[in-house]
Amino acid sequence: LSNILKNNQPNDSFFEELRQYVNSTRNQALDQIINKYPQLTKDDINIIVMVCCGLSYLEMTICMGYTNEKYIYKKKKQIINKLNLGISLEEFCEKHIK
Repeated sequence: LSNILKNNQPNDSFFEELRQYVNSTRNQALDQIINKYPQLTKDDINIIVMVCCGLSYLEMTICMGYTNEKYIYKKKKQIINKLNLGISLEEFCEKHIK
């Protein structure tokens, strides 16, 4: 399974195009979030972008090259804590990255 995930993991250009798509369709809101929260890592931003695009946990797991779907839950929780949100990442995306 890990070989399949590694071989099918999107590269940096995939995530860059996804970020550009989210920005272009949502009034550059993603760039504003990135500027407001400089503590976000590249992986954090990629997860936020995938949440904004409505990807499932399994799809995110494959895109990130993880071998366990539960790790996405952990990463999302870490992002929520890092940003001190008090709401789900999905709600955050709906409110701030529209």
